[in-house]
Amino acid sequence: MGGDTVRRDSSFGQMAVRLGFLGEAQVSECLSIQSTMRDLGIDDPLGEICQKKGYLTGQQHRAILKALGVST
Repeated sequence: MGGDTVRRDSSFGQMAVRLGFLGEAQVSECLSIQSTMRDLGIDDPLGEICQKKGYLTGQQHRAILKALGVST
């Protein structure tokens, strides 16, 4: 796993909290799930994990990416 991926996931989580879409505990939980999945060879982005958990809607996910300057 590259450092860029970790920074991107951290930035995504921070922005989600800043925008009021997620709490710190939800981000931590999803990062933990992501780490476990990566150990199993599954590399899902943090936003997708948050959506699968029901913590984010697709619209919120896109809003976070837009705030980070990522085109969708």
